[in-house]
Amino acid sequence: MGWWRWSVGLMSGLLAAVAAAADLIGVDLAQGEEGRATLALRFSEPPGSPGHFQMAAPPRLVVDFVGAKSRLDRAELRFAQAGLDRVNVLEAGGRLRLVLLLDQPVRYELLPDGNGWQIAWQRTPGAASDPVAKGVAVLSAPRSSDPPLPAAPQIKGVDFRRGDEGQGRIVVTLSSPRIAPDLRQTGERLEVRFPSVTLPRALVRRSDVTEFATPVREFTFEQQGGDAVLTVRGKGVLRPTAYQADTTFVLEVAEEKRDEGSELAAQLKPKYSGERLTLDFQNVEVRALLQVLADFSGFNIVAADSVTGTITLRLKEVPWDQALDIILQAKGLDKRQNGNIIWVAPTQEIADRERARLEAFNQKVEKGVLVTEAFQINYHSAAEIYQMLIAGRAAAGAGTAGNAGAGAAGGAPAAAAGGGGSSQSLLSSRGSATFDMRTNKLFVTDVEERLNAVRALLKGIDVPPKQVVIEARIVEATTNFGREIGARLGFDDARIRSLGGGALYTVGPFTRPFGRQSSTQELRVSQFSNFQLSIFNRSLTRYLNLELNLAEATGQGRIISSPKIMTANNVKAKISVGDEIPYVLPATGNTPPSVSFKEAALNLEVTPMLTPDGRVRMSVLVEKNRADFTRTVLGNPPIVKKQVTTDVIVENGGTVVLGGLFEESETQSEDKVPFLGDMPVVGNLFKNQARAAQRTELMIFLTPRIVSDDLRLR
Repeated sequence: MGWWRWSVGLMSGLLAAVAAAADLIGVDLAQGEEGRATLALRFSEPPGSPGHFQMAAPPRLVVDFVGAKSRLDRAELRFAQAGLDRVNVLEAGGRLRLVLLLDQPVRYELLPDGNGWQIAWQRTPGAASDPVAKGVAVLSAPRSSDPPLPAAPQIKGVDFRRGDEGQGRIVVTLSSPRIAPDLRQTGERLEVRFPSVTLPRALVRRSDVTEFATPVREFTFEQQGGDAVLTVRGKGVLRPTAYQADTTFVLEVAEEKRDEGSELAAQLKPKYSGERLTLDFQNVEVRALLQVLADFSGFNIVAADSVTGTITLRLKEVPWDQALDIILQAKGLDKRQNGNIIWVAPTQEIADRERARLEAFNQKVEKGVLVTEAFQINYHSAAEIYQMLIAGRAAAGAGTAGNAGAGAAGGAPAAAAGGGGSSQSLLSSRGSATFDMRTNKLFVTDVEERLNAVRALLKGIDVPPKQVVIEARIVEATTNFGREIGARLGFDDARIRSLGGGALYTVGPFTRPFGRQSSTQELRVSQFSNFQLSIFNRSLTRYLNLELNLAEATGQGRIISSPKIMTANNVKAKISVGDEIPYVLPATGNTPPSVSFKEAALNLEVTPMLTPDGRVRMSVLVEKNRADFTRTVLGNPPIVKKQVTTDVIVENGGTVVLGGLFEESETQSEDKVPFLGDMPVVGNLFKNQARAAQRTELMIFLTPRIVSDDLRLR
């Protein structure tokens, strides 16, 4: 037994040590001679051995205490002596971190001191970083060697980034590492104050960073008096983490993770709101204890005859309804409440009674009186509701088949015999339904309980549908460019020569005309600029003509159409603009030629669907078809198709831009006389060059607007 007691004592001591968390309650600085200094850290309980490290640039000394917390009223302690400017106290990840901002790297050691620790260091001689030393150095130096006054601390820049785990990261660049930010949190709002810091006018702004998908929605940088203030607003429970390295201050904002299992357990856990009471009984009758609770709470508690037995309990300051549940669970009982009456009985007895009640209800449904009722459907389709009612019924049922035929023909109400099958639908096995398409009425024959269910269904679904107005702007921009350069060379010799034997011949005329360039941008003769040169003899029998022709044409076109259409929620809307091209099918045998039409148009199909948060989700189909008459087959042009299909979510009244239907063509051609056109320089007189370019772009702007329910025509 000795070893067992020793183990229990050791375990109790360990648990007590773990339970007693070490809290930092004080920090004191003591300055010694020859640059020595000691920083005393006082804790409520002895903490564990700390981890520590030192940085040289900038000089920092970092000390970590695992499992410790801070009870100081400030997160920053200013000293400005013994080479120590200030101490930043941070808590993160279950540890306490102290960051000592020094003026130079030092040799240090950590020593335990009762419930705390001491950090002792010694500075290098000759370092004049103290305010007094600095003042002496300045006064003793010549006026010509005075150092320039330091610039006022200010914010150099600010940037926002998204972390690897989805956290928002705000990076602030400072002008000096001595700037000490102060972080405060209020709900979904964080405030970082930079004391005595100037914020440039270019950085005074409000930034919306919702598109980064982080817990941060926006942040604002502004100047408040002599301080620069960074205000961060987010969503949910924010978990900020701030740290500073030299002149860079980083604020990371993450969202507090919630345990879905704990939330579900909290929701399922019963909530007690009764007045608190204290009970202390031994071997008391359960029925008597229920009477005590009834007198205390003012509720009428009815106990079944099978409620017997005794119970011993001691409850202190417990809500009376929780005390009742504890008693029922201890004795295998259960309760049912109706108003201010609570019926208590054994769990099995209550289950048997509820089972008997359910069987009686089913018996009433199976043998109850059938009633036929007509329902006027206002905003829905009677045929669709009919399909909902008979869903799950056996397809082979005679009643279902008969009703379907009557509904299609617009039949009158009829109480057809229900066929057998599953009762997965709202109707009972004896119920039937039919509908009339002309009057959009639904006729249901069933017991009263099932008719009540049908009434509740119609009340929920036969409501005016939301409507959406879709405004579309269709912009088609076309740019054409054409250029043609050519020369016309003519020669003629009108003299008649003899070949002998009475044969005569003449030379000419010879003309090198312009070639025709088949391009998108047609150049007419009237568009040419001409320069002509003619050389001829005195008798005008021989001449040489040279004509230079230049032409260039540029065209820009823009076609804008603004159709507007209104449609119901989840109903497709279509806009079509274009032509129908006739296609002639040649005769075959005894069949005469026939003509059919194919559509070459711009089609826009939009199916809006309203989301619960008031936005509009649109399934969009954009199709642009045109006839290409340059590649006809038997005189019939082929249809060139371009199609875009997408699914977007837009704010109510917002605009989405659909592009990508882009086409660009460029052609270059050259028409020349063989051999002569290839000659250098002179060959330009025997050839034509043409260039044509065309660019077409189609853009569609869609703006959905939800029609308000209270919209009325006045």
